[in-house]
Amino acid sequence: MHLIFRLIRLLTLNYRPFRNKQELLVVLFHQVNDKPLTFYPAVPTKVYQEMCLFLKKKYEILHFAEVEKHYQSNPKKPAAIITFDDGMYDIIEHVLPFMESHQLKFNINIDTEILETKLPQDFLRVYDILNHSNTLTEYMDETYLTEPIKINYVTPIVTENEFTAILSNLNKEDKRKFTLNMHKKLTMNPDLYSRVISDEQLTTLAKNKLVEIGSHSHSHSVLTKINTEAASYELAHSKQILEKITQQNIPVFAYPNGASNELTDQLASDLGYKYLLKTDDKTTHINKNFNFKAASYYRINQYHQNTELALAHTFGVIQKMKKLIKK
Repeated sequence: MHLIFRLIRLLTLNYRPFRNKQELLVVLFHQVNDKPLTFYPAVPTKVYQEMCLFLKKKYEILHFAEVEKHYQSNPKKPAAIITFDDGMYDIIEHVLPFMESHQLKFNINIDTEILETKLPQDFLRVYDILNHSNTLTEYMDETYLTEPIKINYVTPIVTENEFTAILSNLNKEDKRKFTLNMHKKLTMNPDLYSRVISDEQLTTLAKNKLVEIGSHSHSHSVLTKINTEAASYELAHSKQILEKITQQNIPVFAYPNGASNELTDQLASDLGYKYLLKTDDKTTHINKNFNFKAASYYRINQYHQNTELALAHTFGVIQKMKKLIKK
Protein backbone atom coordinates (compact mmCIF):
# COMPACT_ATOMS: atom_id res chain seq x y z
CA MET A 1 0.00 0.00 0.00
CA HIS A 2 2.80 2.44 0.82
CA LEU A 3 4.04 2.15 -2.80
CA ILE A 4 0.73 3.61 -3.97
CA PHE A 5 1.15 6.60 -1.69
CA ARG A 6 4.74 7.01 -2.82
CA LEU A 7 3.49 7.24 -6.41
CA ILE A 8 0.85 9.79 -5.39
CA ARG A 9 3.54 11.79 -3.63
CA LEU A 10 5.71 11.81 -6.77
CA LEU A 11 2.82 12.76 -9.05
CA THR A 12 1.83 15.67 -6.80
CA LEU A 13 5.43 16.88 -6.37
CA ASN A 14 5.54 16.12 -2.66
CA TYR A 15 1.89 16.99 -2.08
CA ARG A 16 2.35 20.53 -3.40
CA PRO A 17 -1.39 21.08 -4.14
CA PHE A 18 -2.12 20.35 -0.47
CA ARG A 19 0.31 22.96 0.90
CA ASN A 20 -1.59 26.22 1.29
CA LYS A 21 0.07 29.33 2.75
CA GLN A 22 -3.13 30.14 4.65
CA GLU A 23 -3.29 26.69 6.26
CA LEU A 24 -1.29 26.04 9.43
CA LEU A 25 -0.15 22.41 9.59
CA VAL A 26 0.37 21.09 13.13
CA VAL A 27 1.66 17.52 13.48
CA LEU A 28 1.29 15.69 16.78
CA PHE A 29 3.60 12.98 18.15
CA HIS A 30 3.45 11.13 21.45
CA GLN A 31 6.23 8.57 21.61
CA VAL A 32 9.20 8.21 19.25
CA ASN A 33 11.21 5.01 19.60
CA ASP A 34 11.87 1.63 18.00
CA LYS A 35 10.39 -0.68 20.62
CA PRO A 36 8.37 -3.57 19.08
CA LEU A 37 5.07 -2.79 20.82
CA THR A 38 1.71 -4.32 19.93
CA PHE A 39 -0.55 -1.78 21.61
CA TYR A 40 -0.17 1.95 21.00
CA PRO A 41 3.18 1.61 19.19
CA ALA A 42 5.46 4.62 18.99
CA VAL A 43 6.34 6.34 15.73
CA PRO A 44 9.66 4.76 14.65
CA THR A 45 12.67 7.04 14.97
CA LYS A 46 13.42 6.94 11.23
CA VAL A 47 9.83 7.82 10.30
CA TYR A 48 9.81 10.71 12.75
CA GLN A 49 13.09 12.06 11.42
CA GLU A 50 12.02 11.78 7.78
CA MET A 51 8.77 13.56 8.57
CA CYS A 52 10.62 16.41 10.26
CA LEU A 53 13.08 16.79 7.39
CA PHE A 54 10.21 16.87 4.91
CA LEU A 55 8.53 19.63 6.93
CA LYS A 56 11.77 21.58 7.26
CA LYS A 57 12.20 21.59 3.48
CA LYS A 58 8.63 22.56 2.60
CA TYR A 59 7.50 24.68 5.58
CA GLU A 60 8.51 27.44 7.93
CA ILE A 61 8.73 25.64 11.32
CA LEU A 62 7.29 27.80 14.11
CA HIS A 63 6.34 27.96 17.75
CA PHE A 64 2.72 28.85 18.54
CA ALA A 65 3.94 32.19 19.90
CA GLU A 66 5.19 33.04 16.38
CA VAL A 67 2.04 32.22 14.44
CA GLU A 68 0.46 35.68 14.50
CA LYS A 69 3.64 37.44 13.34
CA HIS A 70 4.16 34.88 10.58
CA TYR A 71 0.69 35.25 9.07
CA GLN A 72 0.72 39.03 9.31
CA SER A 73 3.97 39.22 7.32
CA ASN A 74 2.60 37.94 3.98
CA PRO A 75 4.62 34.70 4.18
CA LYS A 76 6.18 33.06 1.14
CA LYS A 77 6.07 29.57 2.64
CA PRO A 78 3.32 27.73 4.51
CA ALA A 79 3.89 27.19 8.23
CA ALA A 80 4.05 24.03 10.32
CA ILE A 81 4.41 23.26 14.02
CA ILE A 82 5.78 20.03 15.48
CA THR A 83 4.19 19.11 18.81
CA PHE A 84 4.55 16.39 21.45
CA ASP A 85 2.05 15.43 24.16
CA ASP A 86 2.50 13.55 27.46
CA GLY A 87 6.11 14.41 28.31
CA MET A 88 7.73 11.07 27.52
CA TYR A 89 11.46 10.48 28.02
CA ASP A 90 11.71 9.86 24.25
CA ILE A 91 11.86 13.66 23.96
CA ILE A 92 15.19 13.68 25.78
CA GLU A 93 16.56 10.50 24.24
CA HIS A 94 15.41 10.59 20.61
CA VAL A 95 13.84 13.96 19.83
CA LEU A 96 16.01 16.70 21.31
CA PRO A 97 19.37 15.59 19.83
CA PHE A 98 17.85 15.38 16.34
CA MET A 99 16.01 18.69 16.63
CA GLU A 100 19.14 20.45 17.87
CA SER A 101 21.24 19.00 15.06
CA HIS A 102 18.78 20.39 12.49
CA GLN A 103 17.82 23.51 14.46
CA LEU A 104 14.12 22.64 14.41
CA LYS A 105 11.67 24.24 16.82
CA PHE A 106 9.08 22.12 18.61
CA ASN A 107 6.37 22.26 21.26
CA ILE A 108 6.01 19.94 24.29
CA ASN A 109 2.77 19.67 26.30
CA ILE A 110 3.03 18.14 29.77
CA ASP A 111 0.35 16.48 31.92
CA THR A 112 2.00 17.60 35.12
CA GLU A 113 0.95 14.71 37.36
CA ILE A 114 3.73 12.66 35.71
CA LEU A 115 6.26 14.97 37.39
CA GLU A 116 4.87 13.86 40.77
CA THR A 117 4.26 10.16 40.12
CA LYS A 118 7.31 9.63 37.83
CA LEU A 119 4.95 7.45 35.76
CA PRO A 120 3.10 7.99 32.47
CA GLN A 121 -0.54 9.07 32.52
CA ASP A 122 -3.20 6.37 33.02
CA PHE A 123 -4.02 5.74 29.35
CA LEU A 124 -0.35 5.01 28.60
CA ARG A 125 0.01 2.89 31.73
CA VAL A 126 -2.85 0.68 30.55
CA TYR A 127 -1.19 0.25 27.14
CA ASP A 128 2.11 -0.57 28.88
CA ILE A 129 0.39 -3.25 30.97
CA LEU A 130 -1.19 -4.76 27.84
CA ASN A 131 2.18 -4.79 26.08
CA HIS A 132 3.73 -6.76 28.94
CA SER A 133 0.85 -9.25 29.27
CA ASN A 134 1.43 -11.18 26.07
CA THR A 135 -0.71 -14.21 26.92
CA LEU A 136 -3.78 -12.25 28.06
CA THR A 137 -6.94 -13.16 26.12
CA GLU A 138 -9.44 -10.99 27.98
CA TYR A 139 -9.59 -8.52 30.86
CA MET A 140 -12.35 -8.05 33.42
CA ASP A 141 -12.83 -5.52 36.22
CA GLU A 142 -16.19 -6.09 37.93
CA THR A 143 -16.23 -2.55 39.31
CA TYR A 144 -16.05 -0.79 35.95
CA LEU A 145 -16.93 -3.35 33.27
CA THR A 146 -20.15 -5.24 32.61
CA GLU A 147 -18.35 -7.82 30.46
CA PRO A 148 -14.73 -8.69 29.73
CA ILE A 149 -12.73 -6.84 27.08
CA LYS A 150 -11.37 -9.27 24.49
CA ILE A 151 -7.67 -8.67 23.76
CA ASN A 152 -7.26 -8.42 20.00
CA TYR A 153 -3.68 -9.04 18.89
CA VAL A 154 -4.60 -9.12 15.18
CA THR A 155 -6.17 -5.65 15.18
CA PRO A 156 -4.75 -4.06 18.34
CA ILE A 157 -6.42 -0.70 17.78
CA VAL A 158 -9.79 -2.33 18.52
CA THR A 159 -8.57 -3.20 22.02
CA GLU A 160 -6.91 0.21 22.43
CA ASN A 161 -10.18 1.95 21.57
CA GLU A 162 -12.15 -0.14 24.08
CA PHE A 163 -9.84 0.72 26.96
CA THR A 164 -9.65 4.36 25.85
CA ALA A 165 -13.45 4.61 25.85
CA ILE A 166 -13.62 3.21 29.39
CA LEU A 167 -10.92 5.51 30.77
CA SER A 168 -12.29 8.59 28.97
CA ASN A 169 -15.59 8.32 30.81
CA LEU A 170 -14.08 8.01 34.29
CA ASN A 171 -13.20 10.84 36.65
CA LYS A 172 -9.64 11.15 37.92
CA GLU A 173 -10.17 9.00 41.01
CA ASP A 174 -11.93 6.15 39.19
CA LYS A 175 -9.48 6.31 36.30
CA ARG A 176 -6.65 5.81 38.77
CA LYS A 177 -8.47 2.97 40.54
CA PHE A 178 -9.09 1.21 37.21
CA THR A 179 -5.39 1.49 36.32
CA LEU A 180 -4.21 0.32 39.75
CA ASN A 181 -6.63 -2.62 39.65
CA MET A 182 -5.21 -3.65 36.29
CA HIS A 183 -1.66 -3.17 37.56
CA LYS A 184 -2.33 -5.52 40.49
CA LYS A 185 -4.39 -8.13 38.63
CA LEU A 186 -1.80 -8.54 35.91
CA THR A 187 1.17 -8.13 38.30
CA MET A 188 2.82 -5.39 36.29
CA ASN A 189 6.44 -4.68 37.16
CA PRO A 190 6.58 -0.89 37.77
CA ASP A 191 10.06 -0.77 36.20
CA LEU A 192 8.51 -1.70 32.85
CA TYR A 193 6.37 1.43 32.53
CA SER A 194 7.44 3.89 29.85
CA ARG A 195 9.79 6.57 31.15
CA VAL A 196 8.70 10.19 31.53
CA ILE A 197 10.71 13.39 31.85
CA SER A 198 11.65 14.80 35.25
CA ASP A 199 11.37 18.29 36.78
CA GLU A 200 15.08 18.80 36.18
CA GLN A 201 14.85 17.80 32.53
CA LEU A 202 11.84 20.05 32.03
CA THR A 203 13.77 22.96 33.57
CA THR A 204 16.59 22.36 31.08
CA LEU A 205 14.18 22.06 28.14
CA ALA A 206 12.53 25.36 29.08
CA LYS A 207 15.88 27.13 28.68
CA ASN A 208 16.31 25.80 25.15
CA LYS A 209 15.22 28.33 22.50
CA LEU A 210 14.05 25.52 20.22
CA VAL A 211 11.52 24.33 22.83
CA GLU A 212 8.08 25.77 23.60
CA ILE A 213 6.37 24.38 26.72
CA GLY A 214 2.63 23.91 27.06
CA SER A 215 0.14 22.20 29.39
CA HIS A 216 -1.67 18.92 28.70
CA SER A 217 -3.77 19.22 31.92
CA HIS A 218 -2.70 17.80 35.28
CA SER A 219 -3.92 14.19 35.25
CA HIS A 220 -4.89 13.79 31.57
CA SER A 221 -8.59 13.77 32.46
CA VAL A 222 -10.90 14.30 29.49
CA LEU A 223 -12.23 17.76 30.33
CA THR A 224 -15.59 17.32 28.60
CA LYS A 225 -16.33 14.29 30.81
CA ILE A 226 -15.76 15.92 34.21
CA ASN A 227 -17.54 18.73 36.07
CA THR A 228 -16.64 22.40 35.70
CA GLU A 229 -14.80 22.62 39.01
CA ALA A 230 -12.64 19.60 38.20
CA ALA A 231 -11.92 20.88 34.67
CA SER A 232 -10.91 24.28 36.01
CA TYR A 233 -8.55 22.58 38.48
CA GLU A 234 -6.95 20.50 35.71
CA LEU A 235 -6.30 23.66 33.69
CA ALA A 236 -5.17 25.92 36.52
CA HIS A 237 -3.07 23.49 38.57
CA SER A 238 -1.07 22.31 35.58
CA LYS A 239 -0.37 25.89 34.50
CA GLN A 240 0.74 26.80 38.03
CA ILE A 241 3.16 23.85 38.24
CA LEU A 242 4.67 24.48 34.81
CA GLU A 243 5.13 28.20 35.40
CA LYS A 244 6.86 27.51 38.72
CA ILE A 245 9.26 25.00 37.15
CA THR A 246 9.98 26.88 33.91
CA GLN A 247 9.76 30.45 35.26
CA GLN A 248 7.81 31.24 32.09
CA ASN A 249 4.25 32.11 31.17
CA ILE A 250 2.48 29.02 29.79
CA PRO A 251 -0.01 30.12 27.08
CA VAL A 252 -0.38 26.74 25.28
CA PHE A 253 -2.95 24.12 26.27
CA ALA A 254 -3.33 20.76 24.52
CA TYR A 255 -6.66 19.06 25.26
CA PRO A 256 -6.37 15.46 26.51
CA ASN A 257 -7.74 13.20 23.76
CA GLY A 258 -8.40 16.39 21.80
CA ALA A 259 -11.80 16.73 23.51
CA SER A 260 -13.19 20.24 24.07
CA ASN A 261 -16.34 22.34 23.95
CA GLU A 262 -17.32 25.99 24.40
CA LEU A 263 -17.15 25.71 28.21
CA THR A 264 -13.63 24.22 28.28
CA ASP A 265 -12.46 26.80 25.73
CA GLN A 266 -13.82 29.61 27.92
CA LEU A 267 -12.27 28.15 31.08
CA ALA A 268 -8.89 27.86 29.37
CA SER A 269 -9.08 31.36 27.93
CA ASP A 270 -10.06 32.87 31.30
CA LEU A 271 -6.99 31.26 32.87
CA GLY A 272 -4.67 32.86 30.33
CA TYR A 273 -4.24 30.13 27.75
CA LYS A 274 -3.91 31.70 24.30
CA TYR A 275 -3.29 28.67 22.08
CA LEU A 276 -5.84 25.86 22.45
CA LEU A 277 -4.73 22.66 20.72
CA LYS A 278 -7.27 20.13 19.47
CA THR A 279 -6.95 16.87 17.54
CA ASP A 280 -9.25 16.66 14.54
CA ASP A 281 -6.71 15.49 11.95
CA LYS A 282 -6.97 18.63 9.87
CA THR A 283 -5.17 21.92 9.31
CA THR A 284 -6.16 25.31 10.72
CA HIS A 285 -7.26 27.95 8.23
CA ILE A 286 -5.78 31.35 9.07
CA ASN A 287 -7.89 34.08 7.44
CA LYS A 288 -8.05 37.83 8.03
CA ASN A 289 -10.70 37.37 10.75
CA PHE A 290 -8.72 34.76 12.69
CA ASN A 291 -8.73 35.49 16.43
CA PHE A 292 -5.12 35.17 17.56
CA LYS A 293 -5.95 36.23 21.15
CA ALA A 294 -7.56 32.91 22.08
CA ALA A 295 -7.50 30.61 19.08
CA SER A 296 -8.10 26.91 18.50
CA TYR A 297 -5.52 25.02 16.46
CA TYR A 298 -6.12 21.60 14.97
CA ARG A 299 -3.47 18.89 14.95
CA ILE A 300 -2.86 15.80 12.85
CA ASN A 301 -1.99 12.80 14.98
CA GLN A 302 1.06 10.80 13.86
CA TYR A 303 1.03 7.04 14.42
CA HIS A 304 1.94 5.33 11.14
CA GLN A 305 4.95 3.03 11.04
CA ASN A 306 5.96 4.03 7.51
CA THR A 307 6.89 7.50 6.22
CA GLU A 308 4.79 7.28 3.05
CA LEU A 309 1.69 6.36 5.04
CA ALA A 310 2.44 9.08 7.59
CA LEU A 311 2.68 11.73 4.86
CA ALA A 312 -0.43 10.44 3.09
CA HIS A 313 -2.31 10.69 6.38
CA THR A 314 -0.90 14.17 7.09
CA PHE A 315 -2.16 15.52 3.77
CA GLY A 316 -5.53 13.81 3.95
CA VAL A 317 -4.92 11.43 1.05
CA ILE A 318 -5.81 8.31 3.04
CA GLN A 319 -9.05 9.91 4.22
CA LYS A 320 -9.96 10.95 0.66
CA MET A 321 -9.33 7.44 -0.66
CA LYS A 322 -11.50 5.92 2.08
CA LYS A 323 -14.36 8.25 1.12
CA LEU A 324 -14.02 7.30 -2.55
CA ILE A 325 -14.07 3.59 -1.69
CA LYS A 326 -17.25 4.01 0.40
CA LYS A 327 -18.98 5.72 -2.52
